Amino acid sequence: MVIKVIETYKKVDILVNNAGIAIKGDVINVTEQDWDKIMNVNLKGVFLCCKYVIPEMIARNGGVVVNVASDVAILAHKNYVAYNTSKSGIVGLTKSIAVDFASKNIRANCVCPGGIETPMATAVLSREENPEKARHILEMARPLGRLGKPGEVAYAMLYLASDESSYTTGAIISVDGGHTIQ
Repeated sequence: MVIKVIETYKKVDILVNNAGIAIKGDVINVTEQDWDKIMNVNLKGVFLCCKYVIPEMIARNGGVVVNVASDVAILAHKNYVAYNTSKSGIVGLTKSIAVDFASKNIRANCVCPGGIETPMATAVLSREENPEKARHILEMARPLGRLGKPGEVAYAMLYLASDESSYTTGAIISVDGGHTIQ
């Protein structure tokens, strides 16, 4: 992927890592196979993209990494141990990259969305016994009383990727309708 980007665009200025899968299960009943699958997609994928893009950024004297975690990186959702853990790992990875590469003019920040109307959220809600009730519970768990829109997360990511945030690195920004302030 990185080779193709460099061949096509000659440089990488911004890396946004935004991927995630969720499988329900607590520490007793999540399978090792599901654990590995979630860690590989949610955390290892972010690690590998950073591992191979950051040297290109160093060669060009700077860049920006925006990682997308989740509100579960701050407070856990019940019965989602692997997902919670993977997203918490992204926060730690982001902070490590921020401190390790600040002197190379590379900024790394993290957005933690929660309760966003995405296909993944729709799929998770559809598996609930009463999807409408589950959605209402999610909405009422947020001081803003609603689910967020993908564009609202995108604007936070755009800010972090822009020069407007040139003094911001290692930040963890919640875009969750106030869920994590409670």
